[in-house]
Amino acid sequence: MSDEDFRSYAGSYRNLVVRSLGEKYSLQARGFETLVIAERGQSLSDKSITKMRTSVKGLLVRALTSLTITPEFRSSGKHLSGWQKEIEDAGLATELGVICQRISDSIFEAKVALA
Repeated sequence: MSDEDFRSYAGSYRNLVVRSLGEKYSLQARGFETLVIAERGQSLSDKSITKMRTSVKGLLVRALTSLTITPEFRSSGKHLSGWQKEIEDAGLATELGVICQRISDSIFEAKVALA
């Protein structure tokens, strides 16, 4: 993953988490960045990385669930179960980053286009 991809994926993850759960979750949203670094450097045990990945995925699903129940983004709710499955199936942070970027683009760019 290039540095540009890293910034884009991390920004998409953070955007989804903070816009749905609030600024108080910005520190937790950095967990994605930590996961990428841990996977790259293989500095942690497989068990630790798996635990971190599970936490990052859980926060993302929570954020999407929260976001899709708001009136502004309710129409995106029809995609929630598919997104949850994709997130669950992601095996690496890179895959998760691609998913975050696609979801973020589809939710927020569609909203801007409607405005």
